[in-house]
Amino acid sequence: APQRPESKGGALAAGGKEQGDDAVVAAMLERAGQTHLLEGLNPEQCKRLLAQAKWLDTSYSSGLEAYIGNARKLLKASKLDENPLEGLTPSVPTGERLNYGDAQFQSFEDRGLREAPFSAFVLVAGGLGERLGFPGIKLKIAATSVTGWSFLEYYCR
Repeated sequence: APQRPESKGGALAAGGKEQGDDAVVAAMLERAGQTHLLEGLNPEQCKRLLAQAKWLDTSYSSGLEAYIGNARKLLKASKLDENPLEGLTPSVPTGERLNYGDAQFQSFEDRGLREAPFSAFVLVAGGLGERLGFPGIKLKIAATSVTGWSFLEYYCR
């Protein structure tokens, strides 16, 4: 069975059980200037938000505080009309030209199948389907009338 790669995460990922308590997460949010997120929440909502913050902290490679700091830096640069990519030149990466069915193709195919359980796939499908006469997101539009599966369900299957 596939195993989830270990998270490098932030400060909350490093410690023991006592570091995962709500007070530690709340202190991290305070350091990050995000305590306004907790205002007006009932105790259950607060507990859920703190659990989400802990998960986010362990999910982002440098932790949630670093994510917030990076977001602020990028927003400030945008406000000043600065381009964080200034001076970089886009280039086409080198790759392999494969011929369907040959030995090299099959070796890449086999490797891809071994790696698939450890992979994530992202579909970008810009927005709602109102121009198509559909009230929801485009990924929910039926991809086939035979099964009635949405595009997303069809892709996942």
